[in-house]
Amino acid sequence: MIFKLYINKKNIKNLIRQIKEIRLLEDSNKLLTSLDLSDSTTELIEEINKLIEENTKSKKEAKKQNLKFKEEVTNLSHDFRTPVTSIKGFVELIQDGSISEEEKEEYINIVNNKINILTDTVEAFYEISKYESEDYKIELEPLSLYEVAVENIIPFYEDFNKKNIDVEIKIDENIPKILLDKRASSRIFINLVQNALTYAESYFKLEIVEEECLKIIAKNNSNNINEKIIDKIFDRTFMGRDFREAGRFGLGLYIVKELVVLQNGKIDANYENNEFTIEICF
Repeated sequence: MIFKLYINKKNIKNLIRQIKEIRLLEDSNKLLTSLDLSDSTTELIEEINKLIEENTKSKKEAKKQNLKFKEEVTNLSHDFRTPVTSIKGFVELIQDGSISEEEKEEYINIVNNKINILTDTVEAFYEISKYESEDYKIELEPLSLYEVAVENIIPFYEDFNKKNIDVEIKIDENIPKILLDKRASSRIFINLVQNALTYAESYFKLEIVEEECLKIIAKNNSNNINEKIIDKIFDRTFMGRDFREAGRFGLGLYIVKELVVLQNGKIDANYENNEFTIEICF
C-alpha cells in the first residue's frame, strides 16, 4: 500500500513537471506521458492531452491571425502613404503656378482619381467591419437572382465599353426565387463586376444556372492571375498586381466571400487556360 502511494505520488510529480515544461514551450506538440497505465490515470492523461491540443491549436491560430494582421497593417501603411504622397506632390505643382492650364487640369484629374480610390478603400473597410460585426443581421426574403443581377450589372455597361470588354450574360428569367438578403446579394454582383473591370482582358461572362443549387458563375480572361495565388484570392490581405499598380486594395472578393458565407452559400475560384472563374452556390 505504502509502495503504491509512493508510485502514485512520484507519477503525479512527473505529470506536474511535464505540464510546466509544456506550458513554457512556445511551439510544441508535446503531450503528457506516464508509466502508470491504470485506467483512471490513462483517462486523466487523455483528457489533459485533449486540453493541451486545443490550447496549442488556439495559440497557433492566434499567432497566424496576428501575423496576417501585421501584414495587413504593413500593406495599408505603404499603400495609403503612396497615393497621399503623390497627391501632395501634384498639389504642390499646382500651387507653384509654373505649369500650363492643360497640365493643371490633368493633375487635378489625377488627384481626384487618387482621392476617389482612397475614399473607396475607406468605405470598403467600413463595409468589412460591418459584415464582420456580430450586430450585422442578414434579412432573408424571396429574391429573384435574375432581377438582382440585371439591376446591378446594367449600370456598369458603359464602363465595360470604355475598356473594350465584351459582356455576356446568360440568366433564365424563370429561375426560382430563393431566400437571400437583397443588400448583400446586390453587393456580391457589384463586386464581381468591379473585379472583372479591373482584371478582365477582353471579356466578362456571367451565368446563373439551376443545378444542385442556384449557381452564379462569373468568368473573365486575365494574364494577371495564376494557379499559385488562386487559393489566396479571397484573403483580406491579398492584393493582385493590377490592384497594387493602380493603388487599389483587393478587398472586393473578400467582401463577396463574407457575404456568401453569411447567407449560407459556398464560393470557389479557379484559373485555367487564361480564364479566371468564380462559382457561388446558394
